[in-house]
Amino acid sequence: MDIQVDIKHVVEDLRYVKVSLHEFTNRKGKSVDVMIWVPNCDSISEMEIAAKKTAIAQLKVALSSLDKDVE
Repeated sequence: MDIQVDIKHVVEDLRYVKVSLHEFTNRKGKSVDVMIWVPNCDSISEMEIAAKKTAIAQLKVALSSLDKDVE
């Protein structure tokens, strides 16, 4: 699985970030994009880690909600 973090613009010391997850199996691609806000800082690697952690939290909320909808 390929994970990319695309750092966007800053608003009120928060940076808008897109976390993209891509997976190719059996010559078919699947992808999920998560747009989130993380604290702005000078270190890109710190922002990437914060973005991944925040994206994981957001995906857990989304999965829980989707799970309830199909039960």
